Amino acid sequence: MRFLKGISRILIGVVFIVSGFLKALDPVGTSLKIKEYLGAMNLNFLDLFATPGAIILCCIEFLIGIAILKGLRIRLFSVISLVFTLFFTVITLCSATFLSVKDCGCFGEAIHLTNWQTLGKNVLLLVAAVVIYSQRSSFAPIATKFWQNIYLGAYSLFILATTLYSLFFLPLADFGQFKPGTDLIANLSENQLKQFKTVIIYSKDGVEEEFTLDNLPDSTWSYVDTKSVLIAEGSSSNIDFSIRDNRGNTVTDSILNLNSPLVFVSVYKNLSNKKYLEIEQMEDSVTKAGGKLFVLSASNEKPNISLPVYSSDHKTLLSLNRSNGGLTYVYEGIIIKKWSRRNYPTNMDNIFGQSPNILIADTIIQEQLFIEFSLALLIFMVIIIRSVSKRIYKNHLKRLKSQSEAKIHNSAEMQDSTEMQDSAEMHDNAEVQNNAK
Repeated sequence: MRFLKGISRILIGVVFIVSGFLKALDPVGTSLKIKEYLGAMNLNFLDLFATPGAIILCCIEFLIGIAILKGLRIRLFSVISLVFTLFFTVITLCSATFLSVKDCGCFGEAIHLTNWQTLGKNVLLLVAAVVIYSQRSSFAPIATKFWQNIYLGAYSLFILATTLYSLFFLPLADFGQFKPGTDLIANLSENQLKQFKTVIIYSKDGVEEEFTLDNLPDSTWSYVDTKSVLIAEGSSSNIDFSIRDNRGNTVTDSILNLNSPLVFVSVYKNLSNKKYLEIEQMEDSVTKAGGKLFVLSASNEKPNISLPVYSSDHKTLLSLNRSNGGLTYVYEGIIIKKWSRRNYPTNMDNIFGQSPNILIADTIIQEQLFIEFSLALLIFMVIIIRSVSKRIYKNHLKRLKSQSEAKIHNSAEMQDSTEMQDSAEMHDNAEVQNNAK
């Protein structure tokens, strides 16, 4: 049982840490996956809670793994891990049988598993969680409750900071379809035989209907979304990147093959007037540096901007750049670098003057360094600090035991002394009484 307990602890710890950490690197992608599950279960009214739910999910999964692997608050986290694994096992079983969700998103965009593979993984984790729960009383604590809470607080700050940074800026490591180094032209050629039509969704009186560009409804209808519908199959490609002009014509090939640096602005929901002004200023900077800037919008409603606006799918733009209003630098059809809407570059001449291959390599190296540093830090905190904490805690228990034994010993000595004193007093009293007689 000791061996089984150890294996279960390592399995739960490692899987939950990796899962939570990879989700934290892309909370927007995690929220999209939550929305996908909600849509499959006809719970779209809960979409508002998808992003907060993604943040909470990342943090809880990570903390479960840390707590189980390190031995922090085992009684509490053994219950949480059991509930989590049971819940997601049921969800995955539903996905594998009748829900229309193909990928569980357990490990974000980094690792893709089929629903049946995920179900097998979750069943194994459920068995491990049952073992941990049944043996929760046999886990020796590594520190006092106070220090256990301090450790959990430190890990919470780390994973929360990682999640919020990736949410408000860009993923600290990009594992998506449009990561730096992706050749859009090559994928476009794979999709050249495919034919699409643009469909615009409007709503009226709670009813949604699809319209083509040639048959738009009157102003009593409210715009909902725009999407591309496949009307003819072609060769397969994992990437669907399409750009359409204001007439609905596909101009992806002509834009990507322009002999100049390209900067795409992803606008998949409305931006403030201040941000649109910044985009216009960025267009001036890009043009002066010899590049071209294109505003890509997923909305049929024209943004408040003087520049030409091109159309693309909401999912495509969200995958291209996780930041609404973010910039994506493309050269010769290859994605070079990305920026969020909160940190636009100030010198495009310097950027365009650098080798695209070096920029791609720098981005990849930075992402790898972050992941390696984070993993090294986690290993250090889990292994080293766990060993040190256990030793300190054992010494603490020994001191408490020694102090307790000393108190008992002193108490016994005091009792013996008192008894001897009482005996002596009784003896003296007896002698006094005898002398009196």
